Amino acid sequence: MAEARQVIATISKNQKEEVRVALTEWNGREFVDVRIYTDLGDSDDLVPTRKGVSLRLDRLDRLIAALEAARTEATRRGLL
Repeated sequence: MAEARQVIATISKNQKEEVRVALTEWNGREFVDVRIYTDLGDSDDLVPTRKGVSLRLDRLDRLIAALEAARTEATRRGLL
């Protein structure tokens, strides 16, 4: 079965890479995918790398909570 992908957000990482947050479907299961895409220099399209994570959607709330905890700690340390 082919993968269905809906990109939700794109975040620039540097001049050649970006992070894409997407909702995906694979073999009938739904996932959230956070992955680095890179410019290989041979076309205008960015390609996905192995650097990233895919989690079942039932784990999305836990991922968001972890990111919020990281933001809280970074703020507490004066990094943000």
